[in-house]
Amino acid sequence: MIDSILQLFSSITPGGSALVLVCAFIIVVGVLLMLALRQRKLHLWLGDYARGWASRRSIGKNQPMTDVLVCVADHYEPRWETTDEALETKRVELWSEQLPRTLADRIDSDGVRPQHTFFYPYEEYREPLLRELSELCAAGYGEIEIHLHHGHDTEETLRPQLDDFVQLLHWRHGALGTHAETGAPGYAFVHGNWALNNSGSSDAECGVNDEIKILLETGCYLDMTLPSAPNPAQVDMANRIYYGTSNSEPRGHAKGELVRRGGSITSAAHLMLITGPLGLNWWSRKLGLLPRVENAELADNAPCSPARIKLWLKLSSAVVDQPSWRFIKLHCHGVQEKDHDIMLGDGCRDMYTELERQYRDQPGYRLHYVTAREMYNIACAAEAGETGNPHAYRDYVYKAPKWQSGAVETRLRG
Repeated sequence: MIDSILQLFSSITPGGSALVLVCAFIIVVGVLLMLALRQRKLHLWLGDYARGWASRRSIGKNQPMTDVLVCVADHYEPRWETTDEALETKRVELWSEQLPRTLADRIDSDGVRPQHTFFYPYEEYREPLLRELSELCAAGYGEIEIHLHHGHDTEETLRPQLDDFVQLLHWRHGALGTHAETGAPGYAFVHGNWALNNSGSSDAECGVNDEIKILLETGCYLDMTLPSAPNPAQVDMANRIYYGTSNSEPRGHAKGELVRRGGSITSAAHLMLITGPLGLNWWSRKLGLLPRVENAELADNAPCSPARIKLWLKLSSAVVDQPSWRFIKLHCHGVQEKDHDIMLGDGCRDMYTELERQYRDQPGYRLHYVTAREMYNIACAAEAGETGNPHAYRDYVYKAPKWQSGAVETRLRG
């Protein structure tokens, strides 16, 4: 390849060997860079990331108060790499015991403790585990939403899975928020294997091109799957709050209308997506040169740091024309033992301590720990033109769950 480039430039510029070598070097470096970008799937989102450069530079400037909302979306999978029910039970019990200790004395600007949203997989449902999590959430440590790994599905086979899980979570456990006007339960969603709208590498990770339609019809009001980088399911919507449109093509959420102040709060054909921070981390570089990718993951190989927390704000999303309310959606796989320090130990406590130091205790900032439901409600309030402290809008559209013990068998499955 290099020989061909040299011959080409030699024919164009006879005797200009130095110029030929320089040009050849630039071309080779460019080709290698493009290959590296594609290998890490950066080409899937760098375009929108670049388009948001100017708005990122203005975050926190010319604003008397910047409100920072932090939501942790946990792909909570007790059956991870096991079929041992005793191990599943032990994992959930550890969370119930350890999380309150870890979060002791940690509060945001509203006096609210850190909130954890457990996106629980339908295919891993076991009543005792959900009962344990429900009790933890009822004590004020978070909420439960819907996670689903599925494949080779159709609209006809997907709908009953989602309907059934809504019934189980709401009527048996008191989970899920209810619409302020209709009283109907609704839910936030994270797709297993990141493959929303059949955006994965094969139908084995979803199978339903028009998945947004089924989600909406079964009560979903919010998707929090993104970012999925470096997974190939990532789309070119980085650091955005937008509406994904239902259509019959795979990756239908690859483009969408941005949520903006003065827009419509609800739409029968659109699903709100709130994406987490995604970008280049120049404070952390491979070989001292190449920036690492920030994708909002909390994990043992992605520990938190003061610089990273600062970057999350720079990569935060916002409703258009309401730039002072900044949305930071993080994600994790908290049940995995390798991540327990980050999610349940000193690493977790240090993260919240630093969040409070930067965004609760500094003049000009307010920090808000929110669940997925609350983050959606506040986005809707911003869309409707509300101002002031977003704490007032935590229950704006969907009210908080009414946790309960015991079963309501007469309401289950119709």
